[in-house]
Amino acid sequence: MRRFFFCPPAGIYETGGALVFEMDLPGAVPGDIKVKVVESSLVIEGSKSELADPLANARFICMERNFRRFRRVIQFPVPVEEERGSAFYRDGVLAIKFPKRTMVKEIRIEIETR
Repeated sequence: MRRFFFCPPAGIYETGGALVFEMDLPGAVPGDIKVKVVESSLVIEGSKSELADPLANARFICMERNFRRFRRVIQFPVPVEEERGSAFYRDGVLAIKFPKRTMVKEIRIEIETR
């Protein structure tokens, strides 16, 4: 069975010390939203509530609202401190903030001789 996901609109901006993601999710319940970091990408997924029971049998003339599962994967455009991210939901907007990494992580690889 193939799953279809709604892809909510998002905005990304940076300030002097942070990278911020904002996503429009009107009608979503914060407990139904999952936010995680996977391999330098931000993954936001969940579902929005179905229509209220009185509207379940209505014949709609136009329906542009989404009431299904959503998923959005966005790669970090700048290095951030993933473990220090924070998220909040207010007035239908999910905002996720990460401090920008001030120092680029460097890993030194030794060269072997044979």
